[in-house]
Amino acid sequence: MTGAPERSNTNNLVRELRRAIADLETFPGLGPACSDGDFMARLLSNLKAPNGGLKDVYSDAQITWYFTPKQLEEAALSRLVQVGSAVPDIARRAKREVRNKIKSVTATGPAFLGRPPTQSRFRYVFSRVAGHVRIDDQCPSLQQRYWDIGEDWAEVRRLEVQVNRMLDCLPSDCLISGRALAFLTRASGAQLVPQKLWVTEGTKLFDAELSFVLVCELPKELVVARRGVVPPYEIDSEARAKDALERLYTLEQFVDRKLTKETMVLVIAEVFEISRTAARTRVWPNANIGEWKRQSRPKLGSKISAQALRDALNEIKNT
Repeated sequence: MTGAPERSNTNNLVRELRRAIADLETFPGLGPACSDGDFMARLLSNLKAPNGGLKDVYSDAQITWYFTPKQLEEAALSRLVQVGSAVPDIARRAKREVRNKIKSVTATGPAFLGRPPTQSRFRYVFSRVAGHVRIDDQCPSLQQRYWDIGEDWAEVRRLEVQVNRMLDCLPSDCLISGRALAFLTRASGAQLVPQKLWVTEGTKLFDAELSFVLVCELPKELVVARRGVVPPYEIDSEARAKDALERLYTLEQFVDRKLTKETMVLVIAEVFEISRTAARTRVWPNANIGEWKRQSRPKLGSKISAQALRDALNEIKNT
């Protein structure tokens, strides 16, 4: 039976892993999805150099290019960390904890021979040869030895695998959603790889010689063009409001608390002196606050009051 301290540990891991999944579903720090063909066409036109290659500078701003999928993955992970997401650390810690649990059980726990009472991909670990543990998702044969890590650790193991698979897919998911772009450089000039090809061809396209860019790292003048001309002071206020909301999301006192969109719109508009329309249509959709947008899963606790939100935002704004 799982003891109280161990159960507390597994409960914490499960909660953190679920939050990591919610964060990864909203691509924290990587901006909104984009599938606007006209915007993409304008972007390619603006990024092309006179010789047909790709520009390194646009309007005096440096453009950061990545030349391998690994570089793109590291850049995307760096963006997660910059907005306060602990996803990479959670994934590493959960993987380490699961492996330690498996080592402990296989070293000291009872081993069984045959087929376990239920077919589980995560609750049981198997060994074909004494002393050699196979950690995989294979169904056991009748002659395999197996160990039971328990229901609580099985859930941790399942979520840990899901988070790490999502991290592995992060570069492809960014390209599919338009948060990252890939360009082929050919004799006729640079060509944008269409988003639909990432859906149909997947990572096979990584074999080509590509240049990658994160849309959120492009010069502001290029990205703002997708929603028309907006006064610079409004862009700055909206960006500060979004950053403050994302910082608020990571604070311990607001973990597992509800924030309604209505409360956010009223208070953000007041504190950062932007319109309620801007708060509702741009700050809220673009902020990486996964669980607040998915308030039915998992169940969240008490609501954050307007005054508590106002006080916290003013403190962040003034720091």
